[in-house]
Amino acid sequence: MTHGVSDALVERLAPRTGEALLDLACGLGDPALALAARVGPTGRVVASDVVPEMLQALQAHDTGRLLQLVECAGEQPAFADHSFDGLSCRFGVMFLDKPVDTFREWRRILRPGGRVAIAVWGAPERNPYFSVVGEALDRHDAAPSKLPNNGRGIFDYAEPGRLSEILSSAGFREVDEGPLPFFMELPDVQPHELLDAQRQLSPLIAERSASLDRPTLERVAHSVAERVTAWRDAAGTGLALPAEAQIVCARRG
Repeated sequence: MTHGVSDALVERLAPRTGEALLDLACGLGDPALALAARVGPTGRVVASDVVPEMLQALQAHDTGRLLQLVECAGEQPAFADHSFDGLSCRFGVMFLDKPVDTFREWRRILRPGGRVAIAVWGAPERNPYFSVVGEALDRHDAAPSKLPNNGRGIFDYAEPGRLSEILSSAGFREVDEGPLPFFMELPDVQPHELLDAQRQLSPLIAERSASLDRPTLERVAHSVAERVTAWRDAAGTGLALPAEAQIVCARRG
């Protein structure tokens, strides 16, 4: 659903043949696998995540053994000084406890002139995949969200300039930030199925939905369908929801 963001991170990081790169919060391999294709056999891409199940799934998917997999948190990357030419992080920095300290650690493991490319979510109103279901649950008095990670959420850096300021405070230079409009494609999800799809993908949505009886859930699903039906994809078999991320790039100062 977010391949457009991964593509943008790869292009902004501009990997070169033979470079050493790190993809933090790698999930199932976006954009780590694409980065590996760009650096080639003489390069090295380390994919790191704090969730071991993610790394296990990625290991099974990485049939060409293009990646080195390392389990560690983004706050304390377990690498030596000046280990990498570039670093990417897609939708991971929103959950950092101490972002300035973390970015200083990222500077430490980057070589002089090393680059970072980061993706965070834009404003909720520009991301109906998240906002439409949440608003429908609110209107039908579902239990409120219990945010993990001390209440931090996916929109913590939606305000333009906020993440750039923190990167600058951590010693990065040539900081550049801009919005990336794209479409979240759900090719096999019809409007009336979006609520159930999110219940399967999101523990928070599943927990909130569990507080409602079946008739109320059906009303929520109907309300969601009414909001998103205008965003059917061209084939008419699924949805293509407008979305927006913020892409932030910088160099090691």
